[in-house]
Amino acid sequence: MGLLVPFLAACFGMLVSVLLVGDSYAVLLWMFISILLWPALALGSGIYGYVNDLIPFRVGASISLAVSTPLCLLLIVAGL
Repeated sequence: MGLLVPFLAACFGMLVSVLLVGDSYAVLLWMFISILLWPALALGSGIYGYVNDLIPFRVGASISLAVSTPLCLLLIVAGL
């Protein structure tokens, strides 16, 4: 569960941005913001799992954080 929550939130944000904004450069901005929220949600899910002692939730969120953080850093560095 902890692995899916941040990932699905990022995917949902990308889908909504495509459906609502349409086909323009604004979609890229909204997708970038959605991808930047992925590590924040993973960190929040990991803290929630730690506080409530939910080991599978904490492990899933940690894996999601480990995957999403380098991807976001790569996007930020590529954008500079």
